[in-house]
Amino acid sequence: MAEPIFKLFIDGAFVDTPDHYELHYPYTGATAGIVARASRTELDAAIEAATRAFSQTRRLSRARRAEILLAISRGMDERRAELAKTITMSTGKPIDYSRAEVSRSIGVFALAAEEVK
Repeated sequence: MAEPIFKLFIDGAFVDTPDHYELHYPYTGATAGIVARASRTELDAAIEAATRAFSQTRRLSRARRAEILLAISRGMDERRAELAKTITMSTGKPIDYSRAEVSRSIGVFALAAEEVK
């Protein structure tokens, strides 16, 4: 089975680079994935995109911010198993701990959605 390829996410799009590194599962050394490595070009593009995004999102209403945070929480919930497996494979953390970490993250975004109101 081919290892997953993890691209960079910059300015709303997944970006691959010519430079990659292997992510290894700490307990067996098996390759858990291939990760795109950012160069100065990608770093600058990401900073520029984040700056641009902040200038837009800072003007959003509290209701719209709540919608976005809740959508993130729901999206994470839909991918709960995938996220937990990724955490375990990249850190060696026991799967139950990874599941708890994902659950906690889902809860934090849901709570933030309520708090922003």
